Amino acid sequence: MTIIYPHHSSSNFDGSITLTLNKGALVDLRPPTHGVRIEVQSGSIWVTQTGDTVDHLLHHSQDFVVDRPGLVVVQALQDSAFRVLQA
Repeated sequence: MTIIYPHHSSSNFDGSITLTLNKGALVDLRPPTHGVRIEVQSGSIWVTQTGDTVDHLLHHSQDFVVDRPGLVVVQALQDSAFRVLQA
């Protein structure tokens, strides 16, 4: 699945989108993503971003702010839900 953020599919768009992924599922967050925050609501996810040599493992109630432009890939390490919003 590919998500282009910001996602403006509704006139009630509040600047965030919540995604639910089954274990092993991947989602690409396409630019512009710099400055976007990813908040884990349940489960655990793996996050990697273009140009970053460090991968990020996030668990329930943890968050990560994308600190560079480019593609961001998120994979669910277990059934997970996370929110993508402007930091």
